[in-house]
Amino acid sequence: MKKTIVTLVALLAASVFLWGGTAALPFDDQPDRLKYVSAVASPAVTVRCGGAQAVFPLPEGESNSRGVRMLSAVEALRLIAEEQGFGEAVAVGFVYPKTLLAIERWLSAEADRAPIDATAQRGNPFVYREGRDGVRADRHALYRRLYRAALAGGGDVEVPTETLPARTVSDLKRETVFRSSYATSYASSSEDRKHNVRLALSNFDCLRVAPGETVSFNAVVGPRTEERGYRTSKIIFRGQYVDGVGGGVCQASTTLYNALVLGGMQILEVHAHSLAPSYVPPSRDAMVNEGSADLVFRNPCDRAVWFRIYGNEELVRVSLFGETPRAKYAIESVVLETVRAGYTEREDDGTYESLVRYDTDRAVVRYPHDGVTSEAYLSVETADGTVRKRIRRNVYASADGEIVYGREKRINEGQDE
Repeated sequence: MKKTIVTLVALLAASVFLWGGTAALPFDDQPDRLKYVSAVASPAVTVRCGGAQAVFPLPEGESNSRGVRMLSAVEALRLIAEEQGFGEAVAVGFVYPKTLLAIERWLSAEADRAPIDATAQRGNPFVYREGRDGVRADRHALYRRLYRAALAGGGDVEVPTETLPARTVSDLKRETVFRSSYATSYASSSEDRKHNVRLALSNFDCLRVAPGETVSFNAVVGPRTEERGYRTSKIIFRGQYVDGVGGGVCQASTTLYNALVLGGMQILEVHAHSLAPSYVPPSRDAMVNEGSADLVFRNPCDRAVWFRIYGNEELVRVSLFGETPRAKYAIESVVLETVRAGYTEREDDGTYESLVRYDTDRAVVRYPHDGVTSEAYLSVETADGTVRKRIRRNVYASADGEIVYGREKRINEGQDE
């Protein structure tokens, strides 16, 4: 009969069937079931691992079923392992199921130790910390040693172990090589908008993306709410700039998008704004909106990629690290058509009375945005040459600026009414 090596779980499950189940068992090709009888005091084994040790009994067992053969535990071990061909590990699992459960609990506490990988933490760009190898008891080798100890009437058994290698700092450094970087300026933005940009991108700082993993910007950043620290600033809504919580998050996603493309990541989803933003060339923006528009990318590399985020009062930067890049990437924005926008004038409704009081007063409250039709091209330079391909084509609407004037009139020039 073909020998079989089974795991501890399988051994214990099989022992349950032995004591009363109806499934096929090693003994079923024998004329009778077995009954183990204790004629002498039960032997024991001392299991050792490193500096720890524990004593476990090897008791006789009993099983009653149709017909009975009288065998000792040692005889049953030999019958299962040798005559029936199931091997030493299986034999121990059938004859000493309770002992193996106790040994398993002891091994989990005293012998097994999970590896701790080296880590990369925030630094310049990273600070590395070494990990520690793990250890795992070799169960099957241990069961074979228990088999021989049982045949000998007990004794000492050393637990054989195997090393579980941890990721080293040297290996980690090979996947934190600089790949790309991209920065956008928000020097003229309000403090609230700058805060929102930095807050959104902080979710990516030291983020590790495994090989083949897909990442959603919205999933990483989460809801843009006041409860989560976001502030009110300008957002583009239906072709107009209006106040909204989280204004500036699209600059965060746009900065990330350009670093991703320059770093060789695969872009699965990206959206353009309705108006061309001022902080990036056209066809290089990435508009996001919870529930309707996302930036989704995939890591196509053989190793993980990591992000570092930098920001000050002038600009915000996203840097990408991973395996040594096999190509150089460059993006080119090409404007195909421009539609010039102008200004419209209206009487102030009271909103800007601190700026315009009289009908001769004028104030620009919204600047015009030209309409643009544009394309973006990605150039990939390898040892075999350079390939240039179009990756986007976008049409941005135009939006007129707005001038308001006051509601009061002057009677004489230079004299208030």
